Amino acid sequence: MEQVTLDIVEFDEDVDLDIDDHSEEITLLIDTLENKKQFRQQVLALHHYIAKAAPGVAENEPYWNISRIEMHLDGTVTILKAINVRWSERLTANYL
Repeated sequence: MEQVTLDIVEFDEDVDLDIDDHSEEITLLIDTLENKKQFRQQVLALHHYIAKAAPGVAENEPYWNISRIEMHLDGTVTILKAINVRWSERLTANYL
């Protein structure tokens, strides 16, 4: 696995972007202190996960709010949410 870290500067804010490439899986981990939140994103086939938590919250702590965007083959899109869950358990979390 190759990991690349980029520093992006926009609107006087620094954003670290880590990109992990795991064969069929591309994970974008975005950390920013904008609005005093940290963000994570992951795109897997037809699912897109977007999460936020307070700065300093670890990925295995149950303080993440995650949205799962499901893209269906018929062209429809469903957005589901899981509140106060672990980012590390996003694939098995209960979304409503």
